[in-house]
Amino acid sequence: MRGLLAFSSVGIGSTSLVKVGSSAQVFFVATKHKKMNNYKKSTLAKQNNQRSDVKNLNNPVYKTTNVKIKKANVFIQKILSSKQGLRRLGILRSNRYIQGDYAEWLIAELLNLKVAPNAVQEGYDAEDASGKTYQIKGRIVENLSSITSFDFKHINYEFDFLICVFISDDFKFLGALKIPYKTVKALGNQNKKSFRFRWNKKISTNKSVEKLFWGNQ
Repeated sequence: MRGLLAFSSVGIGSTSLVKVGSSAQVFFVATKHKKMNNYKKSTLAKQNNQRSDVKNLNNPVYKTTNVKIKKANVFIQKILSSKQGLRRLGILRSNRYIQGDYAEWLIAELLNLKVAPNAVQEGYDAEDASGKTYQIKGRIVENLSSITSFDFKHINYEFDFLICVFISDDFKFLGALKIPYKTVKALGNQNKKSFRFRWNKKISTNKSVEKLFWGNQ
């Protein structure tokens, strides 16, 4: 007999009234609903697993970015080769600027951030879709255990997160940290010339320091 039959919606936890023609149709609707729910859960779990495994740079979520990184490295190697020649001639004496721009581009690609329109904008280098702001600083290090510092002229401009990017001397991406502004301010040191946030063993154990990417672990 046709009419309104009540059944529990699988995975939703509420009772719905559905106009159906028979108990077989009720079973069909409930089964279809359950399959759709299971598919959504499976897809979401897969996406979450990929996102939670961001420490692995081979994560398929970043496949497109990894291709771009490889292309970027081809051009960077040419720049480094040219700089070596200029250094031998005594013309070039530093290598400090490339890693800053590269770090900003790299993190913007990996985290889907919008880079600030002004390259020398004070306060932040990029922001996400929700409006959170990021300071991004790159350092050339021998390895991820190397002690280094991430320096600011001052810490007066508040941002949401500092992203510390570790790059090898041949510009291989080693890792990146995400640190809240309050932590940076609390653990850093102000001197006459700059504000210095030191990366060392003590800070590495702080619970608010998040390893976004860390080698191929």
